[in-house]
Amino acid sequence: MNTPEQFGQAFAEFHVRKSFGVKTIGNSPLRELSHTGTVRHSYDSRFDGPGNLTVVDPRRIRPGTLRLPSLRTALTRVHKDLFAIDKLIKWDRDDPLLPVEKMTLILEDRRFFMHNGIDFRSCLRELFRMLTAQPFGGASTIDMQFVRTATQFREKTIRRKLYEMFLARIIQYRYNKMQVLRSYLGCAYFGSHLYGLDAICKEVYSKEPEALSLSEAAEVAAMLVYPRPRVPTAEWRAKVSRRANYGMRLYPRFEKTFDKLPRWEVL
Repeated sequence: MNTPEQFGQAFAEFHVRKSFGVKTIGNSPLRELSHTGTVRHSYDSRFDGPGNLTVVDPRRIRPGTLRLPSLRTALTRVHKDLFAIDKLIKWDRDDPLLPVEKMTLILEDRRFFMHNGIDFRSCLRELFRMLTAQPFGGASTIDMQFVRTATQFREKTIRRKLYEMFLARIIQYRYNKMQVLRSYLGCAYFGSHLYGLDAICKEVYSKEPEALSLSEAAEVAAMLVYPRPRVPTAEWRAKVSRRANYGMRLYPRFEKTFDKLPRWEVL
C-alpha cells in the first residue's frame, strides 16, 4: 500500500508534467494510488520543475479560503480597465442636453449631476428593500453602468459591484458628467446587434439622435432596460411602452431642472 508521501509525489509530478506539455509520466505510481490526501506544491521560476512538496490532510484545509490578488496584479487590472474606459470617451460635443439624454437621466439616474459616481441614497434604499424582502435593484448609477459596459463585466457578485463603484469614483477626476453620459450612450447595449445611440436611432426610427421627438426618446431610453430582441414581440413592445409612458409622466417635473444646468465644461 502506498504512503501519503508517495501519493503526493506522484500527484504533483502528474500536474507538473501536464503543465509543461509532457504527455507521459513514466513509472509514476499515480494509477495505483487512491485519493487519500491533498498536495500543495510551489514552483521556482528558475527551474521547470516542482518546488516544495507537502501532503496535507484535507480535514485541515478550510473550505472557501479567500486568496487575495497581489498589489501588482490589482494595479495592472485597474490600469487596463481605465484604458478601456478612456477609449470610449467622447470629447467633441458641446451641445445642450438632447431629449433622449434627458429621458435617460429620468429613467436611469435622476441624481446623476448630484453624486460623484456613487449614489449612496439609492444604495441605502435598495439595501432596505432587500432586507424587507421587497423587489430591489442594483442601485447602479450611469457612471457605474458605463464602467460595466466599457470593461465588459459579466459576473454578478458583490466584489464586482464594489469594483464598479471604485472605478466610477476614479473617473470623476478625469472626465466631466456630460462626457460620461454621452460616452455611455455611445456604447450602451440597446438590443440585438445594436450598440450605441446612433445605431438604435437609425435602426428603429431612421433618424439622428438630435431629431427624435420626446416620445421616441422615451422609448429609446426604455430600451436600456428592455433591449430590442432580434424579432420584436408584442410583449416586448408593451414593456417598452409602459416604461416610456412612465418617463413621459415624470418629464414635466424635471424639465425646468434640465434647463437650469450650467454649460457642460464646468460640470
